[in-house]
Amino acid sequence: MKKILLVAAVALVAVSASAMNRNHASKNGLMNDKKVAMTTPGAFKNMSEKMAAMNAFYSADNMTRKVGQIQKVLRAEEAEPQLVPAYSEWTYHYTSILGGFIPMIMYSDASFLVENGKAYFAPFANLGYVEGVVESVPCQYEGVDSITFTASQIAVYTDKESKTKVELVLEPCVIENYTPIRSGEKTFGAYYLAESNELYIPTTVALFEKDETKTDIFDEYYVARRLDLIPQDELNQYVSKGSVACTSYYGAAYDHSGDAEIYLGDGVYCVKGCDPENPSAWIEFDVRSDDQSIADVIENQFVARYNFYNDESRTETHPGDVVTVGLLQQNGELVSFNKDNDYVSTYKITDNADETTTIANTAGTCYGDYVFEDAAYGNGGMMNCVDMTITITYEPVYAGIKDLVNDKNSKFAGATFNLNGQKVNSNQKGLVVRDGKKFFVK
Repeated sequence: MKKILLVAAVALVAVSASAMNRNHASKNGLMNDKKVAMTTPGAFKNMSEKMAAMNAFYSADNMTRKVGQIQKVLRAEEAEPQLVPAYSEWTYHYTSILGGFIPMIMYSDASFLVENGKAYFAPFANLGYVEGVVESVPCQYEGVDSITFTASQIAVYTDKESKTKVELVLEPCVIENYTPIRSGEKTFGAYYLAESNELYIPTTVALFEKDETKTDIFDEYYVARRLDLIPQDELNQYVSKGSVACTSYYGAAYDHSGDAEIYLGDGVYCVKGCDPENPSAWIEFDVRSDDQSIADVIENQFVARYNFYNDESRTETHPGDVVTVGLLQQNGELVSFNKDNDYVSTYKITDNADETTTIANTAGTCYGDYVFEDAAYGNGGMMNCVDMTITITYEPVYAGIKDLVNDKNSKFAGATFNLNGQKVNSNQKGLVVRDGKKFFVK
């Protein structure tokens, strides 16, 4: 039932593969200099005490922003275009705490619309959009159109205390010392694949104050880097129901179980509901190309941002980011970070006779949540570490999965696929898909 890779998607991958830089060795290249503090001797001692202390002092405030209100700019002179909500399966979240960008899976705050030679792009939920035009000259890539967006004002920020208002514009950034700053450019480009209604923005964009003498970003939450946008309705067709059960190292009080959603992507399972620290976060399980029974969770996937109280008076806070990190365990005891394998945790994929699939961490590794705080307060500590099993039931969360899978009139009619969407021999053993039906071949 997994997503079958469409020809149109292949075309866009050819356009943007080098820009997206998806190989494991470089996904977190900007973060390598931050591993030293995390892996120093003693950083992993007394984890249960760290857990209790962190839980005692972090506030309920999530996703810290400037104190005030940001409202989108309304264009009264014309009707608002109805932008289409989109996912970016892979993007980069900026964090000044870590001094760079970290992966963020299934980003869902952006929307766009391309029609009648015009384009509209809104990278942040509930804010305004910038406009662009589809280029009349052919793009260098076959089947792909070039779009030029014009940077413009999209929102107004009102300070909560002073009531002063600041006009905000969306502009492209340049990266200096891992920090996005104003580039001075007033346009930025994008690629549009009409066949799959897919928009790729290779540029880093952010909110800035309209005052051009201020080169710093307005707020690091409002930074978007390398968005590959696909309408949510398209990807929702490949989202299956599932469940998750986690046993915490810290005891039953921290166990986690419940419903999950699983995006069945090309060589990946993206799971929402499996992270105990933030059930709304998506975590990517990357299926190995040389062994499709194994999936890896890479380090430093963004989970959440919190405000942490500075002391027991609980008066002042500082921000902290929660990320994934791979851990080693022996006989149910956590022993170290999995630094010999680039901080990756390993999961076994098993296709079951009852037509479900389970993803469970191996006996030697699991992933946990590590908190990075402001340097003045140290590197934080472990928030949660779990043994985990995810069960995929292959039931549609949204309408459309069955129609796609049961399309016997497609060019794939009669072909046999494994659950990674890859074409295999008709006598392939295990759980396979043919003409929209699952078969368990012994």
